[in-house]
Amino acid sequence: MKRISIFMAMIFLLAGSASSQVDYTWANLEADIQTIVKGDLGYSDSVWLQLGNMGIQNLASMVGVSVETVTVYLGPDTAEKALPEDFSMLWAASQKITGTIWERFDLGSRGQSGTGLEEGVQHVYVYGKAQQKTIGWYPTPAVADSALIYYFKVPPLLTASADTVDVLECFHPSLITSCLIQVYERAGRTDKANRLWALLPTQINWAKAYLYSKPPDIIISPRMIGRDH
Repeated sequence: MKRISIFMAMIFLLAGSASSQVDYTWANLEADIQTIVKGDLGYSDSVWLQLGNMGIQNLASMVGVSVETVTVYLGPDTAEKALPEDFSMLWAASQKITGTIWERFDLGSRGQSGTGLEEGVQHVYVYGKAQQKTIGWYPTPAVADSALIYYFKVPPLLTASADTVDVLECFHPSLITSCLIQVYERAGRTDKANRLWALLPTQINWAKAYLYSKPPDIIISPRMIGRDH
Protein backbone atom coordinates (compact mmCIF):
# COMPACT_ATOMS: atom_id res chain seq x y z
CA MET A 1 0.00 0.00 0.00
CA LYS A 2 2.86 2.37 0.82
CA ARG A 3 4.43 1.78 -2.60
CA ILE A 4 1.11 2.56 -4.29
CA SER A 5 0.76 5.79 -2.31
CA ILE A 6 4.27 6.89 -3.29
CA PHE A 7 3.53 6.01 -6.91
CA MET A 8 0.33 8.11 -6.94
CA ALA A 9 2.07 11.00 -5.17
CA MET A 10 4.77 11.00 -7.85
CA ILE A 11 2.14 11.27 -10.58
CA PHE A 12 0.46 14.26 -8.91
CA LEU A 13 3.82 15.98 -8.31
CA LEU A 14 5.03 15.64 -11.86
CA ALA A 15 1.62 16.47 -13.32
CA GLY A 16 1.43 19.59 -11.21
CA SER A 17 4.78 20.81 -12.48
CA ALA A 18 3.68 20.15 -16.07
CA SER A 19 0.50 22.18 -15.71
CA SER A 20 2.48 25.28 -14.78
CA GLN A 21 4.25 25.41 -18.14
CA VAL A 22 2.94 28.02 -20.55
CA ASP A 23 3.85 26.16 -23.76
CA TYR A 24 3.51 22.48 -22.95
CA THR A 25 4.82 20.48 -25.90
CA TRP A 26 4.89 16.80 -26.74
CA ALA A 27 8.58 16.80 -25.72
CA ASN A 28 7.55 18.04 -22.25
CA LEU A 29 4.73 15.52 -21.93
CA GLU A 30 6.92 12.66 -23.14
CA ALA A 31 9.64 13.61 -20.63
CA ASP A 32 7.12 13.69 -17.77
CA ILE A 33 5.79 10.25 -18.69
CA GLN A 34 9.24 8.72 -19.12
CA THR A 35 10.35 10.12 -15.77
CA ILE A 36 7.58 8.13 -14.11
CA VAL A 37 8.24 4.89 -16.03
CA LYS A 38 12.03 5.42 -15.75
CA GLY A 39 13.04 5.50 -19.38
CA ASP A 40 11.75 4.91 -22.88
CA LEU A 41 11.10 1.17 -22.24
CA GLY A 42 12.82 0.42 -25.54
CA TYR A 43 9.99 1.96 -27.58
CA SER A 44 10.71 4.01 -30.69
CA ASP A 45 9.85 7.71 -30.99
CA SER A 46 6.94 6.84 -33.28
CA VAL A 47 5.50 4.42 -30.72
CA TRP A 48 5.78 7.03 -27.98
CA LEU A 49 4.04 9.55 -30.19
CA GLN A 50 1.25 7.07 -30.89
CA LEU A 51 0.81 6.38 -27.17
CA GLY A 52 0.73 10.11 -26.44
CA ASN A 53 -1.96 10.71 -29.05
CA MET A 54 -3.97 7.78 -27.72
CA GLY A 55 -3.76 9.25 -24.23
CA ILE A 56 -4.90 12.67 -25.42
CA GLN A 57 -7.79 11.33 -27.47
CA ASN A 58 -8.86 8.99 -24.66
CA LEU A 59 -9.03 11.89 -22.23
CA ALA A 60 -10.85 14.08 -24.77
CA SER A 61 -13.48 11.35 -25.20
CA MET A 62 -14.25 11.58 -21.47
CA VAL A 63 -14.25 15.34 -20.91
CA GLY A 64 -13.80 18.61 -22.83
CA VAL A 65 -10.10 19.50 -22.55
CA SER A 66 -9.50 22.09 -25.28
CA VAL A 67 -11.45 25.35 -25.68
CA GLU A 68 -12.20 27.34 -28.82
CA THR A 69 -14.63 30.09 -29.84
CA VAL A 70 -16.47 30.85 -33.03
CA THR A 71 -18.67 33.78 -34.06
CA VAL A 72 -21.86 32.69 -35.79
CA TYR A 73 -23.77 35.21 -37.90
CA LEU A 74 -27.50 34.60 -38.12
CA GLY A 75 -29.67 35.85 -40.91
CA PRO A 76 -33.38 36.59 -40.36
CA ASP A 77 -35.36 33.41 -39.79
CA THR A 78 -32.19 31.31 -39.51
CA ALA A 79 -32.91 28.42 -37.15
CA GLU A 80 -29.63 26.50 -37.38
CA LYS A 81 -25.98 26.83 -38.42
CA ALA A 82 -23.19 24.34 -38.97
CA LEU A 83 -20.39 24.21 -36.39
CA PRO A 84 -16.65 23.75 -37.05
CA GLU A 85 -15.41 20.24 -37.77
CA ASP A 86 -13.39 20.13 -34.53
CA PHE A 87 -16.48 20.84 -32.38
CA SER A 88 -16.87 18.32 -29.56
CA MET A 89 -19.17 19.83 -26.93
CA LEU A 90 -20.90 23.15 -26.26
CA TRP A 91 -19.71 25.14 -23.26
CA ALA A 92 -21.81 28.32 -23.62
CA ALA A 93 -23.48 30.51 -26.24
CA SER A 94 -24.08 34.23 -25.90
CA GLN A 95 -25.43 37.11 -27.92
CA LYS A 96 -22.26 38.81 -29.06
CA ILE A 97 -23.36 42.44 -28.66
CA THR A 98 -25.07 42.22 -25.28
CA GLY A 99 -23.14 39.27 -23.81
CA THR A 100 -26.42 37.64 -22.74
CA ILE A 101 -25.92 33.89 -22.16
CA TRP A 102 -28.62 31.85 -23.85
CA GLU A 103 -30.10 28.95 -21.95
CA ARG A 104 -29.51 25.50 -23.37
CA PHE A 105 -32.19 22.87 -23.73
CA ASP A 106 -32.66 19.34 -24.94
CA LEU A 107 -33.81 19.28 -28.56
CA GLY A 108 -36.35 16.59 -27.71
CA SER A 109 -38.12 18.93 -25.28
CA ARG A 110 -38.87 21.58 -27.90
CA GLY A 111 -42.54 22.47 -27.95
CA GLN A 112 -43.38 20.67 -24.73
CA SER A 113 -45.43 22.55 -22.17
CA GLY A 114 -44.01 23.33 -18.77
CA THR A 115 -40.45 23.75 -20.03
CA GLY A 116 -40.47 27.54 -20.31
CA LEU A 117 -39.81 27.27 -24.04
CA GLU A 118 -43.37 28.32 -24.85
CA GLU A 119 -42.71 31.73 -23.28
CA GLY A 120 -40.66 32.94 -26.24
CA VAL A 121 -37.33 33.20 -24.40
CA GLN A 122 -34.39 32.49 -26.72
CA HIS A 123 -32.81 29.09 -26.15
CA VAL A 124 -29.97 27.26 -27.85
CA TYR A 125 -29.42 23.59 -28.63
CA VAL A 126 -26.83 21.44 -30.40
CA TYR A 127 -26.95 18.08 -32.13
CA GLY A 128 -24.62 16.13 -34.35
CA LYS A 129 -24.26 13.31 -36.79
CA ALA A 130 -21.21 11.56 -38.19
CA GLN A 131 -20.08 14.32 -40.53
CA GLN A 132 -21.62 17.50 -39.15
CA LYS A 133 -22.45 19.21 -35.86
CA THR A 134 -25.17 21.84 -35.75
CA ILE A 135 -26.24 24.60 -33.38
CA GLY A 136 -29.78 25.94 -33.38
CA TRP A 137 -32.00 28.51 -31.70
CA TYR A 138 -35.56 28.26 -30.46
CA PRO A 139 -37.63 30.21 -31.14
CA THR A 140 -36.08 30.91 -34.53
CA PRO A 141 -34.56 34.44 -34.51
CA ALA A 142 -36.74 36.92 -36.40
CA VAL A 143 -33.93 39.39 -37.15
CA ALA A 144 -30.23 39.25 -38.02
CA ASP A 145 -28.03 38.57 -35.01
CA SER A 146 -24.58 37.29 -34.05
CA ALA A 147 -23.63 34.72 -31.45
CA LEU A 148 -20.37 33.92 -29.71
CA ILE A 149 -20.04 30.18 -29.20
CA TYR A 150 -17.64 28.79 -26.59
CA TYR A 151 -17.00 25.13 -27.23
CA PHE A 152 -14.72 22.24 -26.42
CA LYS A 153 -12.90 20.97 -29.47
CA VAL A 154 -11.21 17.71 -30.42
CA PRO A 155 -7.46 18.23 -29.80
CA PRO A 156 -5.37 17.87 -32.98
CA LEU A 157 -3.02 14.92 -33.28
CA LEU A 158 0.62 15.52 -32.41
CA THR A 159 3.20 14.89 -35.13
CA ALA A 160 6.48 16.29 -33.73
CA SER A 161 8.29 16.97 -30.46
CA ALA A 162 7.76 20.72 -30.74
CA ASP A 163 3.98 20.42 -31.20
CA THR A 164 2.01 22.10 -28.42
CA VAL A 165 -0.31 19.81 -26.48
CA ASP A 166 -3.70 21.48 -26.97
CA VAL A 167 -5.10 20.58 -23.55
CA LEU A 168 -6.15 23.06 -20.87
CA GLU A 169 -3.60 23.34 -18.06
CA CYS A 170 -6.04 22.17 -15.38
CA PHE A 171 -6.30 18.84 -17.23
CA HIS A 172 -2.55 18.19 -17.47
CA PRO A 173 -2.53 15.86 -14.43
CA SER A 174 -5.37 13.87 -16.03
CA LEU A 175 -3.50 13.90 -19.33
CA ILE A 176 -0.36 12.36 -17.86
CA THR A 177 -2.44 9.69 -16.17
CA SER A 178 -4.31 8.95 -19.40
CA CYS A 179 -1.04 8.58 -21.30
CA LEU A 180 0.44 6.36 -18.59
CA ILE A 181 -2.56 4.07 -18.92
CA GLN A 182 -1.72 3.57 -22.59
CA VAL A 183 1.94 2.91 -21.77
CA TYR A 184 1.19 0.36 -19.05
CA GLU A 185 -1.44 -1.41 -21.12
CA ARG A 186 1.05 -1.77 -23.98
CA ALA A 187 3.67 -3.06 -21.55
CA GLY A 188 1.24 -5.63 -20.17
CA ARG A 189 1.14 -4.00 -16.73
CA THR A 190 -2.61 -4.17 -16.31
CA ASP A 191 -2.23 -3.85 -12.53
CA LYS A 192 -0.74 -0.37 -12.85
CA ALA A 193 -3.10 0.56 -15.68
CA ASN A 194 -6.13 -0.44 -13.60
CA ARG A 195 -4.97 1.66 -10.64
CA LEU A 196 -4.67 4.67 -12.93
CA TRP A 197 -8.09 4.00 -14.48
CA ALA A 198 -9.45 4.26 -10.93
CA LEU A 199 -7.55 7.51 -10.33
CA LEU A 200 -8.45 9.24 -13.60
CA PRO A 201 -12.12 10.14 -12.83
CA THR A 202 -11.05 11.87 -9.60
CA GLN A 203 -8.46 13.95 -11.43
CA ILE A 204 -11.01 14.85 -14.11
CA ASN A 205 -13.57 15.92 -11.51
CA TRP A 206 -11.02 18.15 -9.77
CA ALA A 207 -10.14 19.80 -13.08
CA LYS A 208 -13.81 20.27 -14.00
CA ALA A 209 -14.55 21.85 -10.63
CA TYR A 210 -11.77 24.37 -11.27
CA LEU A 211 -12.74 25.01 -14.88
CA TYR A 212 -16.48 25.46 -14.31
CA SER A 213 -15.92 27.73 -11.33
CA LYS A 214 -15.08 30.45 -13.85
CA PRO A 215 -17.22 31.81 -16.69
CA PRO A 216 -15.92 31.51 -20.28
CA ASP A 217 -14.69 35.09 -20.49
CA ILE A 218 -11.63 34.71 -22.73
CA ILE A 219 -11.85 34.74 -26.52
CA ILE A 220 -9.35 32.29 -28.00
CA SER A 221 -8.65 32.67 -31.73
CA PRO A 222 -12.25 33.45 -32.71
CA ARG A 223 -13.44 32.00 -36.00
CA MET A 224 -16.23 33.24 -38.21
CA ILE A 225 -19.22 31.47 -39.71
CA GLY A 226 -20.71 33.63 -42.44
CA ARG A 227 -24.04 35.40 -42.39
CA ASP A 228 -26.85 33.93 -44.46
CA HIS A 229 -27.80 36.00 -47.49
